[in-house]
Amino acid sequence: MQIPDTVQILLDNLRVKTKPTVSNPRLQNAVDELFRANAKIIGGTAGAIIYERITGNLVGGKSHSEKGRRRAIQLQIILEKEALTPEDRTIAQNLLDDLQDALNLNP
Repeated sequence: MQIPDTVQILLDNLRVKTKPTVSNPRLQNAVDELFRANAKIIGGTAGAIIYERITGNLVGGKSHSEKGRRRAIQLQIILEKEALTPEDRTIAQNLLDDLQDALNLNP
């Protein structure tokens, strides 16, 4: 897959580029949904949303925006209700920020 320079710049600015390791089981479930083993773009779902918004082309034949919105809500709930380690909390917040930035991107 050819990544245009404008997309690559945004991907390079993601806070979480590869699948992180976390200790909280609920956060792990969210991470597993955001980062798939067969991903074609760095940054998981946030990276796919960026690519789709800039290029107008789908990644893997489907839109990732709705998935991104669902995961953002899931991460907000995790941040509010789960007893997270400081490391897990930072990762969860960075994932949420990446998703929100991608979803709010106006090409």
